[in-house]
Amino acid sequence: MFKRKIYEKLVEWKKESDGRAALLVEGARRIGKSTVVENFAKNEYESYILNDKLSTNLGYLYENVVAQIFAANGNELFYYTFANPISKHNYEIDFLLARKNKLCPIEIKSSGYKTHKSLDAFSQKYSDRILWKYLVYTKDLCKDQDIICLPVYMAQFL
Repeated sequence: MFKRKIYEKLVEWKKESDGRAALLVEGARRIGKSTVVENFAKNEYESYILNDKLSTNLGYLYENVVAQIFAANGNELFYYTFANPISKHNYEIDFLLARKNKLCPIEIKSSGYKTHKSLDAFSQKYSDRILWKYLVYTKDLCKDQDIICLPVYMAQFL
């Protein structure tokens, strides 16, 4: 009964929004929300992306979404890479925004973050030039010491 009702609500939302609105499905844990939404996507759309349901790394997708948001708001897009003296992989800051004659380094994560080594290394190297540090990711708004962690949909406010 629940699945049929929620599915009908999803179909109604699709018809009313005409693809111009996002949808947030909330509810208790483990009651079948993801399953219903996935079935809806399979049946009602030619293609779809469900976060955390793909085996591929979605980092490139989120970086492009944030780049589009920044560009649409008139920001110039800059990134920065620098050598990691310990490994052969470089550190990478996904975006740098200029605010009040200072830098705001921004790291993009496609899932829950565990570390932000590039952001930490950049902060050590350029601490006197940094106004704010941001981590844009798929979780809730929070602060991790001096790093402001923002959900992707809030990137438009940077």
